[in-house]
This record gives sequence, structure tokens and C-alpha cells, in this order.
Amino acid sequence: MNENTLAQIIDEWQDSLYSFAYFRVGDEGVAEDIVQEAFIKFYNAVRKKNITNIKAWLYRTVHNACIDYIRKVERVRQVSMNDVEHLLMIPTDEPHAEYIRIETVLSTVSKEQAEVVRMHVVDDLTFAEIADILHLSGNTIKSRYRYALLKLRKKYKELDFEVEEDI
Repeated sequence: MNENTLAQIIDEWQDSLYSFAYFRVGDEGVAEDIVQEAFIKFYNAVRKKNITNIKAWLYRTVHNACIDYIRKVERVRQVSMNDVEHLLMIPTDEPHAEYIRIETVLSTVSKEQAEVVRMHVVDDLTFAEIADILHLSGNTIKSRYRYALLKLRKKYKELDFEVEEDI
């Protein structure tokens, strides 16, 4: 792989991978480092083997690095659902506020379900792409998404929020 091809791949995927990493680790510097490391790993890997799905490979690498970081730091985010109404009122023009809002909402479902929702809604990935990135079946991805939405709808109905049924 020549430098021009690598530069094109970086230009194409850098922003979306950064967003993907940021909405998992919540730290701009860490997200940048994770993406940079992913591109270095990609460059080294592509010289040794044929990578057929660049997007899936890059997302999987960033996803794994985010999981490693979170485990290493051992962050525990516990926010009461009573705080959700307040958090929903935070202006969304600040990325960290949006990160806090998303993490708070998703804290009410399993980590596996939250990741699928995050990948589909925040990262705009299809179920097939998510299945490829996570090495899971499409049916598993769809069921995690469906069960997460059911739990979220139920929780918001308990809090008297209006919930759109087609979410």
C-alpha cells in the first residue's frame, strides 16, 4: 500500500472513527490516540494480509481499543434515571454534553445492547455492518437492538416521557 492510498483511507474514515471512539470513551485526546493507533495497525496489517472490508476492519480495531481503554481505566458510570430529565435539557452543541446524555440513556440497558444502539443510531451503521464489526449474526444484532428499544420505551413511560413508537 502506498502513502497516497493510505492518506485517502485516512481522509475517508478519520472523522467517523473519531466520533465512534469519542462516544465510547468520552475523551477527545484518547479518541484521537485510539484512531491514530488503528491507522498504524491498519498500515502494518495491510502489508501482511489482504483486508477485504476496510470499514469493518477499522471499526472493529477502534471498537476493541475502546473496550481495552474502558477496562483499563475501570470507569464506572452510574447515573440515576431521575437525572435523565435534567440531562435531556442540556444543549447539544457541546460534544461532551451529548456524550453524557447518550451514556446516561444507554446505562439502563446491557452493555451489549447499548453498543448496538450506539453503533446504529449514533454511528449510523447498518445492522449488517454492525454484525460484521462485532463478529455476530445479523439476527443477534437485530434482537439486541429491539430489546434495548423495548427497555428504553418502558423506562421512559415510567418517567412519563412521551415516546415515539417508531423509534
